[in-house]
Formats: sequence, C-alpha cells, structure tokens
Amino acid sequence: MKMRIWTWAFGVSFLGSLPAGVLNVSVAGLVVERGWFQALSFGAGAIVAEVLVVFVSLMASKKIGVAQRFKHYLNYAIIALLFFMAFSSIFDALQRSAFQSPLPVSQNWTVAVGFFLSLINPFHLPFWLGWTVILRAKQILPHSHAGNSAYLFGIAMGTAAAFLLYGTTAKSVVNLLSNNQYILNWIIGISLMVGAVFQLIKQLQLQYPKKSN
Repeated sequence: MKMRIWTWAFGVSFLGSLPAGVLNVSVAGLVVERGWFQALSFGAGAIVAEVLVVFVSLMASKKIGVAQRFKHYLNYAIIALLFFMAFSSIFDALQRSAFQSPLPVSQNWTVAVGFFLSLINPFHLPFWLGWTVILRAKQILPHSHAGNSAYLFGIAMGTAAAFLLYGTTAKSVVNLLSNNQYILNWIIGISLMVGAVFQLIKQLQLQYPKKSN
C-alpha cells in the first residue's frame, strides 16, 4: 500500500514539475551559473515549502478557504514573475549572452528564496488539493499517518527528480552548445512566455467567467 501511494505521489509530482516555471528554470540556471550546491540549496527550500503546502491540503481536504482576492493577487504576482523571467531570457538570447538564472538569487539566501517562491506559488495548493481529493476518492490514499507520510515523501522525491532532470539537462545542453548558449535562452524564454500567457488566460477566465445567456 505504501509503495502504491509513493508511486502515485512521485509520478504526479514529477510530471507536474516538468513544465517550465519559476522554480525548475531557476534550478537549471543556478546549476549552470553557480554549480550544484547552490541549485540544490534552492531546490531544497522549494521542496520543503511544497511539502508544507501539501500537508495543509491533507489536513484540510474537506474544508479549505483562501481569500479570493488575496489568491488573485498571488496568481498575478507569479504570472508577472513568469513574464519577467521570460523577457529576461529572451533579452539574453538577443544579446547572445551565456545561459544563467533569470532571477537574481543571492548566494547567501538560496534556501530562503527557494522556500519563499514555492510557498507563495498559488498553483501549488489547488493542484495538490485536487489530487488529494482524487486519490482519496479512489481509495489510493487512506486517512492514516503512514499513508500521508508515504504521500509527502513521494511528492518530495518527484519534485527533486524533476529539478535534477532540469539541472542535468541544462548543464549538458550548455556544454553541447558551447558558445551558442543563447539558443537555450530562446528555448527557456519562449517556454516561459507560453506558460505565462496560458496562466494569465486561465486566471482571467476564473476571475471573470462568461455569463450564460
């Protein structure tokens, strides 16, 4: 039973962390720019915050309320951050600059920055709240301490695996491209731009639903 829960949690977390976003792109940039220690420190902070959010969803899967206006502010803040990172990467691509983290992360505060960015990510809570409800309904995730522990551990490992994949891929692509690292900036920038536009459209649809005739 524990292995089944862990497998589901790992798979959902890994696949959910694959689309280009603030956290995984920052990990990739830090690996290339400053090395694995800084990147892993940032990733560890982000994972701790995500597990904390999932823990809240487990404790309140039946009743949970977030001030709608506050949630909208967080959504727009993350969307704005995605646009900033996208434009930063595209600008670097136009300048033919080497690939680096689109966010200016202080070397002494990588864990804290990773934790904060993951904690304020408004997409974490609805994503994991939804999956928690689904897995409960399918009787995959029981209401037990052991089940919750396996679930949280699987989520942490899934996100970590996605971060490692981003970091390893970025490092390999940079070595492959050599003096043409600006191509990776184009790829990351366009991916982030598409993600930001998609999230903005989704947010506007949620905030201003069409009225049926």
